[in-house]
Amino acid sequence: MSSKATIIVDPALSSGSADLFRTAFGGFYITEDTDEGQAYSFVEADTSEPTSEDFDIIFSDIENQTTADYSNLVPSFSFPIRVASNSDTLESDQAWKTYVLGGPYGQKTYVPKFSNTVHEYLNISYNMPYEQREVLYLEDEDVSDIVQISYDYTQHLADYESQISAFETELYIPNYYILSDFYRHKDVALEDTTKVYPSELVSFITFENQYETPEIVFEFNDSKIPYDVLPSEINSFTDMRKLNTDLGNAYLVSSLFSAPSEQTTIDWVTTKQKTILLDSEAITNLSDMQDYHDCLPYKMKITFPTKQTGGFVDNFTENNFDSKILEALNEAFVTQQGLQTSEKNYIKSSEFKSGSIDTAISTVEEVNTVTYREINYIDFLTYCRDHYNSANSDYMFVGSNNIERLATTDTTGVYRHINTKNSLHALQYAINFLGDSSNVGVESIEDLFSQKTNYEETVAYRIEKIGGAGSGDGLSQNVLQNYWFLNSNAMADFEFFDSQVKFDSDYTYNIYAYVLTAGIKYEYSNLLLTRGLGCSDDYLYGLEFYDPNGDEKNSQERLFDDDNYTDFNDSAGEGAYGSAAQIYSNYRYLADFKISYEPVLKMVEVPIYSKTLRILDNPPNRLNVVPYQIMDNSQKVAFDLYYGTNSDAVFPSAITNSDSEYKERYLNGKDLLSTTKISEKSVSLQRTVEVYRTTTKPTSLEDFDGNLYKTISLKPPGEKFYRNAYDTCVSQIKTNQKYYYLFRVLNEHGTPGHISEIYETELINDGGYKFALFNTILESELGESPPPETSKQFKKIFQLRPNINQIVMDTADLDFEQSAESQISSLNIGDADDLIWDKTFKIRLTSKKTGKKIDLNITYKISGE
Repeated sequence: MSSKATIIVDPALSSGSADLFRTAFGGFYITEDTDEGQAYSFVEADTSEPTSEDFDIIFSDIENQTTADYSNLVPSFSFPIRVASNSDTLESDQAWKTYVLGGPYGQKTYVPKFSNTVHEYLNISYNMPYEQREVLYLEDEDVSDIVQISYDYTQHLADYESQISAFETELYIPNYYILSDFYRHKDVALEDTTKVYPSELVSFITFENQYETPEIVFEFNDSKIPYDVLPSEINSFTDMRKLNTDLGNAYLVSSLFSAPSEQTTIDWVTTKQKTILLDSEAITNLSDMQDYHDCLPYKMKITFPTKQTGGFVDNFTENNFDSKILEALNEAFVTQQGLQTSEKNYIKSSEFKSGSIDTAISTVEEVNTVTYREINYIDFLTYCRDHYNSANSDYMFVGSNNIERLATTDTTGVYRHINTKNSLHALQYAINFLGDSSNVGVESIEDLFSQKTNYEETVAYRIEKIGGAGSGDGLSQNVLQNYWFLNSNAMADFEFFDSQVKFDSDYTYNIYAYVLTAGIKYEYSNLLLTRGLGCSDDYLYGLEFYDPNGDEKNSQERLFDDDNYTDFNDSAGEGAYGSAAQIYSNYRYLADFKISYEPVLKMVEVPIYSKTLRILDNPPNRLNVVPYQIMDNSQKVAFDLYYGTNSDAVFPSAITNSDSEYKERYLNGKDLLSTTKISEKSVSLQRTVEVYRTTTKPTSLEDFDGNLYKTISLKPPGEKFYRNAYDTCVSQIKTNQKYYYLFRVLNEHGTPGHISEIYETELINDGGYKFALFNTILESELGESPPPETSKQFKKIFQLRPNINQIVMDTADLDFEQSAESQISSLNIGDADDLIWDKTFKIRLTSKKTGKKIDLNITYKISGE
């Protein structure tokens, strides 16, 4: 199962929906509980065996369907339906009427079988991707459709990070897409390049015309490499090439780098960058570039496989409508100016694989009600045709100006001809598409009452970015930016890179797909029922059609053309005085009505995935610790601390609550499990050693929380880049007292590193001779404290023995003529005035060397036989 099998269905296609006739006929979905969850199962429609037991057969006459309305761009059609019944449970014409219209009759209350509501047939198969975190549990499954929102952190530019952290808005940070598009002109003189870009954009990336070479920011820069680099290594775009560019070695660390200060630049930056559009040309240009995003010191990234494009996107590109449709979609779904979207509930059914650390992989079925925003596509294109001026200027295209982009951003009508012409091409294609019944239409009753899926095509994607300073209560973050991407064939996999983010700040990214889908709007009308005329012909019932909602004595001409059906005899019904309202029928009860329908195209906004994350550094390496005693009378122990090399390991264990929060955020951002080994090393340098110490044996690492003993700086005074990889922790301790030490390194960002072993340390004073004992305790050995010892073995250094007068046997009361067994109770032990038996004596022992004391409680008892 390479993706999550998903269908999106209009609620009208469900049993018990507003489409009452569908529930009675068949061709609907039902939700059933299964071992895997909830299944959305389809009940097939059968004209000869409808779901309702009181319906015998359904007749349709689609061959004689008529066009109902030619005035619309999209014509509507209608065709007649006949329902026939010989139900024994219906006793009369009145019972038949009540059964169809609903209401009480006798002891029963019937649900209506028809409603005048307009329904929609929309049933699209739109498989969803797995989240990267989910795939970690599905190792043996064939999962290829994966969405991931993550980040890369590759360079620590401390001054850059510090400076942008104070920026009022993330929009002041250089934008990757602007810089990479500018880099396409690296071989062109800057004065010529700036002619095809807005002057405010040029001002923004040149730090208001102070930085002279913004067009070469991704060029190789060897200023930090002390040797000559081979051209082959540069051309192959190795990691060394990516990490040594003008961007990181000059542009972002330049003394000129700053937030914009001129008001015109500020206004452009804070308005135009709110919405960034990437049309067909922009995506093609990006696909032709190398992976220059890897030259960024850090970035957010989003990846997932795109959906296959179809005729609509091809038409946009061929007729230069791709720029305009992105702007129009933004106007409809984001700024909501002009034509408004509507919200509609759908049923979303998914089947997918699931697993976890504690459970085996299983198949899960889910059925949920979701609310999607949508817009009628023909109305949308008509609006584009009629409103050729841009109503919103808060957006920009990635790339230099061309005629289509200028026309899209036109606010005066200068380019009205281009906008109108391109919109008409798209509109004509859509109308032709709807006019082709093979695309969308009703050629048989199964097209409305089967599990047939509709046409769908993803035309665009939107990335909504939420973050920045909170507003209102300070907890709600604002929408910072929206990125729109045409679903171009040049983009096999969707890739998004965001450089306009601050380190260690939360951002939420919402991914939306804009799916163009074809469906059918339909409704039931002109309901006619029959009543018996009290006559028959060759065992046929004589019936008359009438309007059940009209006058009591009205009659109506039948709607269904039944000339070709032997179940009915029209001519006999009409007779000499009859009309088209009368009929002879094999069935006692009939109902004629019309189904009117029209094909429809809708643009539906389908949420794909959402995630909140922040960019964080990787944990620093573990310390190698060498403990020893300082050989003097200072009662000091020392620990030599060596910063180790990077090795694959799971994320470091947490000591404090903030450690746990960091771990959770890191694993979430990287889509890792707590059991996943991390190979990436800390990007920033080691900065501080934390030394924890406690005098109580820990049962968990959390016992060290609040027991930070000291910190040791690894940054030499006056050094900017160099950090020590060795230091020593010296500690003075009491004798004959156990201490427990724990060490770890923090990097420049304060990221907690891997913990050392726990060092149980004791300085023994043995009669003036002092020596240190060190014992290591692993984290896996920590646990509950052992129960206190109630006994202790030691050498036989003394003996307690009662005085002889306490154990001498007194036989005065014995009768030696009797058996020994019978005289035991008469035998007395001891003849002293104060006997010790059954009394307790306390004895205290004191060590001359350590001064430690022990109390012994001795009770003397007589035992034996």
